[in-house]
Amino acid sequence: MVVALCSLLIGCSQKPAPPATAKPANPVSDDRDVIQSALLSFFHEEDWHAPDWKPKKHVILRPSFSSKPRANFKAALSGFVKGNAEELKYATRELYEKKGKLTPDQIAELKQVIETDQKQTRAIEEAQRHLEDGEPYIPAQIVPIKSHKWDPRIVISAKSNRYSFGKERDETLEAGTVYATASPPCYSANGRYAIILFHIPWSIHGADVGFLYERTSAGWTQIAFRTAFYV
Repeated sequence: MVVALCSLLIGCSQKPAPPATAKPANPVSDDRDVIQSALLSFFHEEDWHAPDWKPKKHVILRPSFSSKPRANFKAALSGFVKGNAEELKYATRELYEKKGKLTPDQIAELKQVIETDQKQTRAIEEAQRHLEDGEPYIPAQIVPIKSHKWDPRIVISAKSNRYSFGKERDETLEAGTVYATASPPCYSANGRYAIILFHIPWSIHGADVGFLYERTSAGWTQIAFRTAFYV
């Protein structure tokens, strides 16, 4: 059961993103690039990471997608819009209704959430202005995950022991190793934006995480992140 929906979202980069490039005629593999970009974000500290975050050595990626068809991009994007609005509303209410009962650290944390959610809102609104109607952009045929060449830090494994904490965790890996099952990325009609979703269990608990990317001259640039925690 989902008991918490947290849009610990990354705002826009402080530097303006490079202009979007034209849709490639024969993409090598947008799917691989989008998935890899998202997974590699676990290797450097981000605002949305847990307070006890530590640099990772590996991310375990399941060799099969969680679903066969791609999700509808506009429907997936609406999830970012809704989640961000809910988080912003919650954080604002907590700050002003409980301000006299909050510690300075709690106030600072809520202000940070509000600031990043506001940046997130602007990033999504900008993406919505650049969407085009039409059939969804479909890159090269979905290629099996094992067929791609991945960064050495991404390990493809179907090992049944999927937990990273507790008695059932894989003792050959460091505690806290991320195990991820990806859904096929979905794309805006013009190929400029992509959304990738993962399910990441870490014990009997887990999370669904989503990334929103923009295609720029520097590659796929992350402009949003959201999570739904299962406890």
